[in-house]
Amino acid sequence: IGKGEDGKIQIKVQNKCLLPEQVITEILINLKESADIFLGDSVINAVVTVPAYFSPRQKALTKESCHKAGFNVLQFTSEPAAAAVAYGIHLQYENDKRICLIFDLGGGTFDVAVLELYRNEIKIKAIDGDPYLGGEDFDNAMIGYCIQAFQREHGIDLRTAGSDFERDKRLKRIKTECEIQKRYLSATTRVKVSMDSIHGEIPLVVPFTRDIFSELIKPSVDKCMEVVDQILNKCEMNETDIDDVMVVGGSSRIPYVQSRLSEKFGGKPLLKRIKPEEAVAHGAAILAFNVENPHACLPNVFILDSRFRSKPCVS
Repeated sequence: IGKGEDGKIQIKVQNKCLLPEQVITEILINLKESADIFLGDSVINAVVTVPAYFSPRQKALTKESCHKAGFNVLQFTSEPAAAAVAYGIHLQYENDKRICLIFDLGGGTFDVAVLELYRNEIKIKAIDGDPYLGGEDFDNAMIGYCIQAFQREHGIDLRTAGSDFERDKRLKRIKTECEIQKRYLSATTRVKVSMDSIHGEIPLVVPFTRDIFSELIKPSVDKCMEVVDQILNKCEMNETDIDDVMVVGGSSRIPYVQSRLSEKFGGKPLLKRIKPEEAVAHGAAILAFNVENPHACLPNVFILDSRFRSKPCVS
């Protein structure tokens, strides 16, 4: 990643320098091809979700990338609103106003939103987050722990030993294995990061428990809780004012993250019946179906964002 002559960010891919929107276009082309193959038909129309903090300029660039990839954008909606649509909270409590907190912890970013749901309205009251906090921080904590364990046992620092090529290859192997074992730790309490010949003929073998992992990621999870405090203060609310807490994003699967979040809201059960990494896509799919089928027997829902004009959406 670097800066081009015009000052814009560029991403070097092999021998080409691409703008971020060009990279997004390539990703969308690949997604469209996969969808076409899976469905046996050409997918054209799409509802596109974007982070709640996206500016009109960012949305315009995203729309341009979608068009270049072959999509016709039916409408944009914010990711937290799409997640709320997926859970259908506005339909379950038709006559009651509900305040919902969306906790979206992904691979590299963390977003929190507070929504007010009443009858056919989903209102975004506030958003907050950290664009540099996510599952990658958890991976890095595991990687650091493994490197330190190896150094204690063998007196070798895997970050500096060998040539640049050897170091890069080695660290990629460790990162991949840590990502795999991190996921296993959401289902079991004990794993082992194990690789042959990590340095010469020496293997890397580091036992991990869920408790060790929880302790490693505690500083990052503390930051998440601080952001939750910030958004509650912004809304002039406390934890008891929140009716529903919804977890979104793959990293929100981690048991320690969920226990800390539930504990913060007095032991409140978290909404997580939809796979966290798929909730936003579920909501977008519901919206897309109903925009394409306006006579479906489902009520209109108005998604309102205080920073942009409200747009009527069907859910």
